[in-house]
Amino acid sequence: MLKELVESFSSNIKERASSPVLGSYTVAAIGCNWKSLVVLFTSEKSGVELVNEVVSVFPGLEQGLIYPAGFAIVFSLLYPSLKAIISTFNTYAPIIELKAESRLEDIKERIGINRSDIDSIIESIYSSHEKIGYHDLKRIREALPNEEDLMIKKPNKSMQPTAEASAD
Repeated sequence: MLKELVESFSSNIKERASSPVLGSYTVAAIGCNWKSLVVLFTSEKSGVELVNEVVSVFPGLEQGLIYPAGFAIVFSLLYPSLKAIISTFNTYAPIIELKAESRLEDIKERIGINRSDIDSIIESIYSSHEKIGYHDLKRIREALPNEEDLMIKKPNKSMQPTAEASAD
């Protein structure tokens, strides 16, 4: 008996929550009446005092009930259209991606780049990388110039030509 009651109650809640009108109304009503809900669940008062406190922060009939109902109706009317637009975009996205890949392949063919050429270049880089050992890298590093040698140095004032020297 209790199990059937719980199942009935949970299926009823699932049905109502999945409804676009009731679900959107619930979200909008919670958004508009959040102050009242906070007072209701956090107040230490009880009975008439609690009711008076909740009523004091209630936004009013228009903002508390009519705005959420209007939002729910508009959302439930626009939701199927929005869902159709999104599914259309999702349908065309793979087609657009395939067209872009096709254009890229056409461009590669025009400039003469083949996938096999690129793969062979990558393979040669990997194979040469594996052949170079630690000692080879150390010798290469020793052969490279120092960082100081590569820096451009400004000439000293004593090395700059003066006006008297250029007049001679």
